[in-house]
Amino acid sequence: MGCCTSKKSIKVSSSPGILRLSSRNIEKIVFTAKTPHTRSVTIHEVSKNRRSSHVTHRVGPIEDHYTVLEKIGSGGYGNVFQGIDKHTGFHRALKCIKKNKLKTTNLMREVENLQELDHPNILRVMEVLEDSENFWIITELCKGPNLFEKISKFEVFSENQAAKYMHDILSALSHCHKAGIIHRDIKPENLLFETNDENSVLKIIDFGTSRKITEDIKCTELIGTPYYVAPEVLEGAYDEKCDIWSCGVILYIMLSGSPPFNGLNTGKIFKKVKQAYYSFSGAEWEGISEDAKDLISKLLEKDPNQRYTAEEALMHIWIKSRTSNSNKGYSVNSSVINHLRHFNSSCKLKISVLRYIANNLSNAEEIKEIRELFLRLDLNGDGKLSRDELRSGCKMLGINKSADIEDIMERCDADGNGYIDYTEFIIATMDWENKLSMDKLREAFEAYDIDGTGGISIENLKKFFADDLSLNPSDFEDMLKEGDVNGDGIIDINDFIALMNFRT
Repeated sequence: MGCCTSKKSIKVSSSPGILRLSSRNIEKIVFTAKTPHTRSVTIHEVSKNRRSSHVTHRVGPIEDHYTVLEKIGSGGYGNVFQGIDKHTGFHRALKCIKKNKLKTTNLMREVENLQELDHPNILRVMEVLEDSENFWIITELCKGPNLFEKISKFEVFSENQAAKYMHDILSALSHCHKAGIIHRDIKPENLLFETNDENSVLKIIDFGTSRKITEDIKCTELIGTPYYVAPEVLEGAYDEKCDIWSCGVILYIMLSGSPPFNGLNTGKIFKKVKQAYYSFSGAEWEGISEDAKDLISKLLEKDPNQRYTAEEALMHIWIKSRTSNSNKGYSVNSSVINHLRHFNSSCKLKISVLRYIANNLSNAEEIKEIRELFLRLDLNGDGKLSRDELRSGCKMLGINKSADIEDIMERCDADGNGYIDYTEFIIATMDWENKLSMDKLREAFEAYDIDGTGGISIENLKKFFADDLSLNPSDFEDMLKEGDVNGDGIIDINDFIALMNFRT
């Protein structure tokens, strides 16, 4: 399922003012402008039921927490560096944003949207640091190339490889759109491979232009990248379907080596986009399946109401036939099944700590096997397990009793939303006896001990969970009681260790 040999180089213009397909220009050209559309729109950017993913905000020099290494990217707002967490030794990506180039509200919108998402194909954000001149967004480090760099290297891909990449992108977008979040700048440069391995996971990055909308509200802001922008964005009223159009453009490029809407300048590109005319003629399309062309036509449907959703695209025969995982010969470590059977999410504080450790203090290698299992169980690719998916998956794992399956769902669904989310699955199946170290516990304890007094108070808990609007005062009291062994109103490090059942 590797890349095909080259057929045709990418046809692009290098004229000023439009996108230049150059791997040296990390962010390319993103245009923003006021549109003539007169309708007033209010976008609700904060979810009332946000599940906290523990993105901490610390103030002080970046050097107190990270060793800053080489620059790995740059853009209009600043630079991206590789760094090493001084506490864990894990390599991270450090996105440095100059305060004078970005409104704080825009930065927090990106962080808020990212922490509301929980999917294996979406970049994880760990924390935000702030010094006198900069904001630093700390994320997981992906060491592979972006999709644009792969396109530049291979020019076109086999249909199997393109289907795999498109499945990853659509799966992440399905998750985003169900959460009411639209990315608005889906392009190959914002799709990053976790590693250099041929079968590496592909992740969506850069949610700086993302927005949260409701079903009856559309965006009006003109934003995106010329080659990938949808017709309705140019008209000034659009929703999540703009991301689907961008997927159609990317798939067209992956299979042919050329963008469907090309031009010598931005105006000519926009004119072709508005016409929504593209062609499957030419030598580059010889041998490309009709199913592939059909999916492209569904993604590049001019009418957004008729255009596929991400979920519909994932169910298309071209995607399904080329990406379905066969479970024949697939085996699961018996300890994973045992952990799933016996996991209990009733202790809110303990689950919160495990979530923090899974998100912030674990690396990709530690969760590789768990992620593969999750992706096999997630049949519709939306990044969460429904009861039906769990029932089907449990049969594969040798768990056939309906009562056992219902019990697993009840105990693993920590936030009670009716699904087992990605991080909930990691928490439930992780071998904590071997993965939970004293160093990780101390790091987690320090994160909850916000004022650095050596103990976690109820005020610390309220500050830590400040963005989780689903919690009420009694929840904080319950969490404190869970960890406060001697009843003095403070959880010290020994209480914390006892709470986590850690054996020294």
